[in-house]
Formats: sequence, C-alpha cells, structure tokens
Amino acid sequence: MWAAPPRTAPPPIATSSCSADLGAGPIYHQGVSDEAAILRGAVHDHMVLLVAHATRSPRIDAELARRIGQVLLAVLDRWDALGEPDRADVVTAIRYYVETDDEVADLWEQTGLEDDAAVVREMLARVAPDLRL
Repeated sequence: MWAAPPRTAPPPIATSSCSADLGAGPIYHQGVSDEAAILRGAVHDHMVLLVAHATRSPRIDAELARRIGQVLLAVLDRWDALGEPDRADVVTAIRYYVETDDEVADLWEQTGLEDDAAVVREMLARVAPDLRL
C-alpha cells in the first residue's frame, strides 16, 4: 500500500518531457519560429505533470492546474491574431506556470498554484478579457 511522503519532504518531482527552451527571446524550432506549438507543448506537458503529482499529493490542486492549462491553451489558439506586446504577456504567463519553483512552490505548498492563477488572470485581463479562469 502506498504511503504519503513525510511532510518535511516534497513529493518526488518528475521532469517534464517537453524540451522547449522557454528562455528569453523568440523560440525557434528547427530554424523556424514555431512559438505557439512549442508553448502549447510546454503548457500541456506541465499540466499533465501537475495532475499526475496531484494523484499522490493532496497539496496540489489538480482542478486548478487543469483550468490554468486549459485557459492558456485557449489563449494560444489566438496566437496568430495577437500583437507582439500581447504575445510577450502570454509567454511571461506561460513561463511562470511551467516553473514549479516560482514565488510559491507549485509542488510543495497547499496554495502553490494560486500565484500562477493570479499571473494568468492578470494576463487574461489585458490579452483575452473574454476568457475566465
């Protein structure tokens, strides 16, 4: 029977299978800018990672992880219609979401995804006010 890890230790952290480099600047894949596809992969992979960890840790809000991922994917559906400033806001929000050790650690804290949700809500207010998280 599986037992929860001790409270002093974090749950095991799997690495995402996404190999996207979400560093500064445009994202290039095989010499062609394909930012939306790479960002979509990063969001999807991270959402899957969080939901998988949530099955082993009550500290992770799987539903919030899923909702954040889904709304980010919906914004990426509009990528071609976004201007550069809006794209930069979207990339910033995605970078924050896929970083597990941000202001409040996603995998360690009970409210670990609340800061991610706040960043995404701020981006939505500017870029896609018709979408809600």
